[in-house]
Amino acid sequence: MQAGQCARFADRATCGTSSEFVAIPDSFISGGVPDADMVLFVASVPTDPDTNAWALACQTDKFGRPVAGIINFNLNNVDVSDQTWDRQLRTAVHETMHALGFSSNSFNKFIDRRTGKRYSADVPAQGQDIPGVTQSVTTRGHRVSYFVLPTAVAEARDHFNCPTLRGLEIEDGGSPSSAGSHLEKRVFYSDVMNPQAHTAPSYSRMALAVLHDSGWYDADFSKATVLKWGLRAGCPFAEDYCLAAGRVVAGGDKYFCPGPPSSGPKRRCTMDRYSVGQCGVYSWSKPLPAYYQYFPDTNKVTVALARACV
Repeated sequence: MQAGQCARFADRATCGTSSEFVAIPDSFISGGVPDADMVLFVASVPTDPDTNAWALACQTDKFGRPVAGIINFNLNNVDVSDQTWDRQLRTAVHETMHALGFSSNSFNKFIDRRTGKRYSADVPAQGQDIPGVTQSVTTRGHRVSYFVLPTAVAEARDHFNCPTLRGLEIEDGGSPSSAGSHLEKRVFYSDVMNPQAHTAPSYSRMALAVLHDSGWYDADFSKATVLKWGLRAGCPFAEDYCLAAGRVVAGGDKYFCPGPPSSGPKRRCTMDRYSVGQCGVYSWSKPLPAYYQYFPDTNKVTVALARACV
């Protein structure tokens, strides 16, 4: 957007969901916001007690790019102590990226930088692939979706040292607000765009590349930080089960636990050698899907250095 132009709100009076929203000032609606590429409202509207924060875009321009959005923080879950600064910063950055377009309801509006046109002229039905943006295949016994955006794929192939990697796996677990709008935690464990906060998040080139490939932004990749999880670990690490027949996937020895310890949880160094992690097997509330069952007991899940190996 050029200087002198502004983010306009059409005739929208609120920003947010139907039940959780903030009012847009009348002056924003009538005259827009001068010299603003985007207006981001920050709110603390009462929300789900288990939610730390949520964000969305509430207004787009003619190219589909968000020009207004909202981040809503649950103040009951905000800790302003020095010890949690990195985690709180990660939450704010994570939610800002959602408002900028890293969200399933924005992917169909992405513009191919090579042609200047949308990847998809049609709005796909819920759950359908967006040609050039997402692709779904059956692997590891279930349906898995990937980002197949060109810059993002190139960055992922370089990160994992896997020249044949299909794309960036998209999270398929959790709530509707989690599935489909994040990077898969199993593969991108400490990345800022996995669905759960990490104590030492990485602002990876891959996460930046998704927004770069939206066609709306030019990512400054010099600002990215190295994602140590899976770095140069190879194709099996990024594509296969983390455990199979009691053996850890190739390239995964320092990331995953080899199986249920014989005498309770076992401590070992985390993959970055910065702290102590714990290997153990825990009971889920109900049987896991067949493609996540690694042990004879169908409700057992292994926690690999403080994360579920699923």
